[in-house]
Amino acid sequence: MSAPEDDAIAKSYDAQLLRRLLRYLRPYWAEVAFAFVLIVVMAGLDLVAPWLTKLAIDEHIAKGDGAGLWQVFGLYLANVIGESGLTFKPRVQKIGGEADELANRRLREEWAAWGQRGTCTLDGQLSWREVEDLLAVSWQRDGEAFLRLVRGRNVSLRHQV
Repeated sequence: MSAPEDDAIAKSYDAQLLRRLLRYLRPYWAEVAFAFVLIVVMAGLDLVAPWLTKLAIDEHIAKGDGAGLWQVFGLYLANVIGESGLTFKPRVQKIGGEADELANRRLREEWAAWGQRGTCTLDGQLSWREVEDLLAVSWQRDGEAFLRLVRGRNVSLRHQV
């Protein structure tokens, strides 16, 4: 068989397979349509970060507009980083390659517990979400951010200004 004949057979097989699959999805047409709409919306939202970067450069950095740049940065924090901050999605796998759901759930629970106010910072005043905001603002303002990692509990550490 030649290559064009192989392509024709493969295309007809793909079309038959798709028709068979759609038959099974017919009872779930509303869910499938909703999922398709969400895919289109998420594809559009993926363009927010590059658009905000373009806006910051073209409209504010190029014109020396610091106040406008801070507004764009606020939009970036709210829309790209989001309400819940950066999320932790563990992907621990068992030896065979399947997901270790128990380990992943425990890691998410521990991360959430650690990120609460009272356990995330030495003085207990900030949650992890607030630390993320502080780091982002410091980076935007100063071009760098300082973060000190302390392992374990050491109550002898005192913060002096």
